Amino acid sequence: MNDAGGAHLIAAAEALLAGTDLDDDALALRLAPLLSGREAEFLAWARHHLRWSLVVAELAERVCAKPREAAPALLLEILRDRRE
Repeated sequence: MNDAGGAHLIAAAEALLAGTDLDDDALALRLAPLLSGREAEFLAWARHHLRWSLVVAELAERVCAKPREAAPALLLEILRDRRE
C-alpha cells in the first residue's frame, strides 16, 4: 500500500464516521469492511509512515490482536488523532 492508498482509507473512514463521537471502541467494527482483505497491508503501511508509526506503537502496547482486529482499531486511533 502506498501513501495514496493509506490516505484514501483514512478519508473513507472519516466520511463513514463523520459527526460520530469516536470515544466508543466498538466503532472499529464499522471500519472493518473498509479494510477487508487489506488489513496486514494497512498495518505495514502505517508502521512505516512517519506520522502513524507512533500510533501503531502505542496501540500495540494496549492491544494484542490479529491483523483483522488490529487494523480497524488502528484506523479508529488514527481518526481520533486527526480530530485532536
